[in-house]
Amino acid sequence: MAAAGSLAGQVDRLAVDTVEAASLSTRVGEDFDATVIAARARSATIQLVSPAVTASCDGILVAGTHIRARLDVADIASATVRFSVA
Repeated sequence: MAAAGSLAGQVDRLAVDTVEAASLSTRVGEDFDATVIAARARSATIQLVSPAVTASCDGILVAGTHIRARLDVADIASATVRFSVA
């Protein structure tokens, strides 16, 4: 039962990632306002103000800060969205 729930969660996340990549695919190179929601050593997870997208962002960032993020990758086939600090 737990395996089915785990698989369902993975499928759900892949669907969301694919839709996010599709919605941003024509906007590569644009800058967006975002909030850093989780930071790691050399990257972070950000939440765009608009559109409502959560994605990875390269750079040394601090959770809770507001940034401008540049869209570097929006690949529908791999369901990948990636930003860098603008």
